[in-house]
Amino acid sequence: MQWLVSIPKKQVLQLAVSAALVALLTVQPARGQFFDYGFKGGAQVASFANAENTDYLTDYHFGMFMNIRPFALPVTIRPEVLYTRMGTDYAAIPADPGFPTPPGSLHISYIQVPLLINAYIPVPGPLHPGIYAGPYIAVMTSTRFEAEGQQVRNIDQWVQDSDYGIMFGALIEWDVAVTRLHTELRFVYGMESVFREDMNRDEQNRAISLSLGFAI
Repeated sequence: MQWLVSIPKKQVLQLAVSAALVALLTVQPARGQFFDYGFKGGAQVASFANAENTDYLTDYHFGMFMNIRPFALPVTIRPEVLYTRMGTDYAAIPADPGFPTPPGSLHISYIQVPLLINAYIPVPGPLHPGIYAGPYIAVMTSTRFEAEGQQVRNIDQWVQDSDYGIMFGALIEWDVAVTRLHTELRFVYGMESVFREDMNRDEQNRAISLSLGFAI
């Protein structure tokens, strides 16, 4: 069993992401019964916790989700697979000794897999409000540092291969013909250091996102 513990963390996370994506793409849901699936996207403002001289960065996310209704209750389990861009407007980023780093924007792209529990609030009428929370894991796919007067460059060698944390938020759904539309507000709380251990830094991802989506 030694081979199992020696598998790199990034490969394990990539396998988890791939399995989640295959599951979302291959399950054939019955609308209004036990499953439905849909697509979502939107904007978010992101920054780093435990960092100085930073500001919020506006970016985007998109992906797909599935609602699983295992109980005769107003509760669903919702796995998602998202492409999301985190980062910050940074006055200075970690650099090799003696390398000057001007102010700029750091964008970090992830494939993110949340597993959420939705609890709906019973109200009369066509609207279906709810709240949700759950953990997520993510695999870093690319980085971009953009500074005025400099060529865009990646800093993959300084950034962790993965991220994890929790997220929570509120949503409102409404039925339109055979489709259920929704809008949601989400807070993302990263618990992994953004940069590698040898950088001796402890910045963590934070984001607030606004999404629009539909289920079929």
